[in-house]
Amino acid sequence: MQVTEFYGEKKKDIECAGRKGHFPEADKDPVIQIANMITLQGESKPRVRNIFTLKTCASIAGAEVLSFENEAEMLKAWRDFVITVLLLVGQSHCWH
Repeated sequence: MQVTEFYGEKKKDIECAGRKGHFPEADKDPVIQIANMITLQGESKPRVRNIFTLKTCASIAGAEVLSFENEAEMLKAWRDFVITVLLLVGQSHCWH
């Protein structure tokens, strides 16, 4: 999913541990990774590149890897990340 606004662009990709042949279900298939990239309008390089991951994953060049022991902890941290981004965007709108 890609979300674009006049102030910049935020991309995210959410991966689930799915069962073969089944569409992921929240109560059966945990979210295992959420990747984010935030680029401000007019800039060519992203300001933020991170990935929230369940347990561990290999390092990713140019990205911050945030590892969590359980899905709930990971989702709460991602929620806090999104709220922080929204607060910063809201503050920048007040100054323009």
